[in-house]
Amino acid sequence: MGGNINNFGTWGNDILYYYANNGNGLPNTVSTEAEVDATCACALSNVGDVAPVLNAEAPTSYCEGDPLPVLDATYITSAIPLGTILKWSSNPDPLVAEDHLTGAVPGPGTYYGFFYDAINNCASPTVSLNITIDPLPIVTLSNEAGCVGEDVTFNANITNSDPGATYSYQWYLGETLLQGETSSALTIAAVTSVMDGSSYKVVVTNDLTQCISEEVFAVLTVNSLPQVSVADQEVCAFGTGNNSDGNVTFTANIANGDPCLLYT
Repeated sequence: MGGNINNFGTWGNDILYYYANNGNGLPNTVSTEAEVDATCACALSNVGDVAPVLNAEAPTSYCEGDPLPVLDATYITSAIPLGTILKWSSNPDPLVAEDHLTGAVPGPGTYYGFFYDAINNCASPTVSLNITIDPLPIVTLSNEAGCVGEDVTFNANITNSDPGATYSYQWYLGETLLQGETSSALTIAAVTSVMDGSSYKVVVTNDLTQCISEEVFAVLTVNSLPQVSVADQEVCAFGTGNNSDGNVTFTANIANGDPCLLYT
């Protein structure tokens, strides 16, 4: 309520006040008792006329899926005045009690902190705090295949990459960390048949937000080389009898061939 409370005198044991709505002097009428009581109570309350001071070290950015915070005294550096409590609200008007927070913040947005005198329903000025939720990197990874002795490369792709951020990668063979494998591509050199069916995993971190992707897996398939044999052939020279024309045919036999595949 704007204006000035003016001490006019006493009446019995009570103090009589006038309320000047424009702040320029005494009006023609005395304020109502309720107005005087409410204004005097807040004037005498310890809520003060200074907003709480934010703690610059308190976290305000969270990753998708993280538990959201309960805003408490760790988010300010000010001492809480005697007879008051620190309150946070989703409403910039601190006296709208139904908007006062009673637990963790419900989501990203701006929240307002203030010192509150619940008995007299008085509040200090508010300080605003912005809570943000950053997305996790979304990573795609494809299964890869190669023949024995070939190099095979897995590539981690980020589908929601932030142009202003860099990313860190860590690769695993199953659950075993691969030391030094920290780029977006993992190359397995000279694969062998014992590697067939091996599972590789990558985890990606957004260096700006420190949000970490979900684990993504891909499988390595190692194809065996065809095992080929050719039998020796004998033939008579052309014109030496037995109706020989001098031609001979060699047939390649694939011992481990797949009847569903074509070979050249």
